[in-house]
Amino acid sequence: MLKMKFWHTGAAQAFTLLCATIAVYLVVTGVVSPWFLLAWFVCHQALTGFGAIGAHSLFCHSSYKTTPFWERLLALGGTLLCIGSPIQWAAGHTAHHDFADTPQDPHNAGDWKGLFLGRYVKPQRYSFRFSRHLVADKFHRSLHEMALLVPFGFAVALVVLGLIVSPTYWYTPVLFFYLAPLFTALTAGAIHNVVAHDANGPKDMPWFFPFMPWEWSHRSHHENPSNPNKAYKYKWLPDPSYWVIKYIKIGRAHV
Repeated sequence: MLKMKFWHTGAAQAFTLLCATIAVYLVVTGVVSPWFLLAWFVCHQALTGFGAIGAHSLFCHSSYKTTPFWERLLALGGTLLCIGSPIQWAAGHTAHHDFADTPQDPHNAGDWKGLFLGRYVKPQRYSFRFSRHLVADKFHRSLHEMALLVPFGFAVALVVLGLIVSPTYWYTPVLFFYLAPLFTALTAGAIHNVVAHDANGPKDMPWFFPFMPWEWSHRSHHENPSNPNKAYKYKWLPDPSYWVIKYIKIGRAHV
């Protein structure tokens, strides 16, 4: 029987905070090149992109169809964010849309708890009925059960890569290509949860573009959640996730 899994997101945010601190120390003290900060930034954007393109637009809102290859790649990439499987994320985010800014809203937090608990402020509001289209899929059920093993396995693979490429600096790939970017990605998502709604409801946040260019147009998205272009009302600041979606989609999903 499937069960929701919440504890590992907070644990990942705490552990990767330590990793990000070590990464900054290595750059500041000259142990590694400042160019690794660019790798950190790129991997941060890639991780949040997996969440926006896969977990959000595809698995939650079924905004488009794509091939099985891209579906599985996006599912695995989104799971690397340690926010749970597509099944779990879709369950919470669908409920968020249905009950936004009410006591039933599972992951909108207007106070400090949202920064530490991220999307799981009200885990009791998650229900598999909100993601039953994914629960029926064997691949997604298996991925849900392995939601912690996927990021752990990826981290181990990067450690092995570091040992092969540069035994002295074996920790560099896992720190700058995954763990430090994971901390900033999780923290950006948590900040988004706190500030994306106010007394007037969801709001667009152009200032948030550098941190999560995929998810800044929150009010526009709430007004038309099935539109894969979340920045459809704007010409001057785009939604990069839509560029990727146009490349990988094969049609509009009907679920």
